[in-house]
Amino acid sequence: MATSLGEGYVCLARLDEYYRFITTKNQALRMELFESSVRELMARTAAALDSAFRSAVRQNEACGVDRTAH
Repeated sequence: MATSLGEGYVCLARLDEYYRFITTKNQALRMELFESSVRELMARTAAALDSAFRSAVRQNEACGVDRTAH
């Protein structure tokens, strides 16, 4: 992944951890993390994305996935 500075980062994370990273304490998306083109798209679809993340995390928890396992 490249940035305008010529460097970038790639990270693997569990869905629940990623969700906590990209949201505020009020569970709103942290729009400053996304590129402007993505922010525009997300502004229109934030509710749908938020719902999808929450649903996936709930399904993960309902399946009894051990959150302490890595």
